[in-house]
Amino acid sequence: MLAPETRPAAFTRCWAHKEAYLKGTGEGLAGGLGRTYVGMGQEPATVPGWSLTDVWAPPGYAAAVAVSYQ
Repeated sequence: MLAPETRPAAFTRCWAHKEAYLKGTGEGLAGGLGRTYVGMGQEPATVPGWSLTDVWAPPGYAAAVAVSYQ
């Protein structure tokens, strides 16, 4: 369980990873937010065939890139 004070940053990271992945698949958000788990921690979860990486963003923001290696 995440500490309450870390939850907003974890959610924002998760959203950035999920959005990057769904855009990478070409499905966009219509592809289903619940379909693929991308993790909530400091490091993204393993998504088979994909590399998810954080990208620098100013404080208070999150950004990520998803690259298919299939």
